[in-house]
Amino acid sequence: MDIIQQIYKDISKDFANEKSDNKTDKKKTDSRKSMLFYICIFMLCTGYIIYTSKEKREKFTKLITNNRLMFFLIMILFSSYYIFYTDLSIIKQNDNKHKLKVAVKHALIALVIAIFSSLDLIIAPFFLAFILSYFMDIELS
Repeated sequence: MDIIQQIYKDISKDFANEKSDNKTDKKKTDSRKSMLFYICIFMLCTGYIIYTSKEKREKFTKLITNNRLMFFLIMILFSSYYIFYTDLSIIKQNDNKHKLKVAVKHALIALVIAIFSSLDLIIAPFFLAFILSYFMDIELS
């Protein structure tokens, strides 16, 4: 009888842990949805600014028609995907894996800010950094 009660307690503990995991998963999903919403609004506003300004539109088309830049952007995206979504079994310590992922996040944000700079978008980097650091828990220190 004691064994049955112990099994029941273990199962109920696992079930309680599973419920708490579901709550954290829901919070993560809600956070991702709101981040996606704000990023979409940000992209729409930025796209509208680029579209309405002839000078910015010309700079943007010049950027996306630059084959060398597109090649390097594709390489950056593939390497970032590899770092974020593979096992990275080459790196033994979890701390180094985390540092690598944070460094890639910072580098991608810096790349987007550089693109905004080349388009003479002055306020956009502020909002981008705010949205991403708020929702992705990126600390710069």
